[in-house]
Amino acid sequence: MNHRKSPIPSLVVLASLVCLVMGCMDQTEPGATTVVSDAKIAGMHDPNVPDPVTEPRFVDDVRVGFEVDSDGKVPDGLESDSFAVADSIHFSVSVSDASTGSRVQVVVYPEGSDEAVWIDEDEVAADAAHVSFVLEASSLAGGFHRASVTIDDEVVAEKRFEIVEQTS
Repeated sequence: MNHRKSPIPSLVVLASLVCLVMGCMDQTEPGATTVVSDAKIAGMHDPNVPDPVTEPRFVDDVRVGFEVDSDGKVPDGLESDSFAVADSIHFSVSVSDASTGSRVQVVVYPEGSDEAVWIDEDEVAADAAHVSFVLEASSLAGGFHRASVTIDDEVVAEKRFEIVEQTS
């Protein structure tokens, strides 16, 4: 019995190699020159300047507590998620990486509702590390609430807290 190998596998390998080599070759025509231009293309921007629409908002820390320090930050140890009706609720938003003039807003909702019961906003000042807000707990009904923090209409954090008759 004479066993002869089929040439088809060898032809497939050869054709694959030819396609690979042809695909890796330089596709420029002989004599063609590459042109590099500094001209601006409509709709494009300087790659060294972040696009303000897509620039991520960096908020390191959003705190809720009983007071803020001289930098406008709720200090360690004074954070809370439970407030008595007589308390002032302080919100501090770390904005050291946000752009000057960015709008920071805190909106408070009763738990289970999308109807805001308190809204306050401020702009990020030049070289500001924090933006802070104060809400009197007596202006809210008892129970759980949600504070939504936005920078230029982009939600960057949400905090849940409770108004109780007495602090624990």
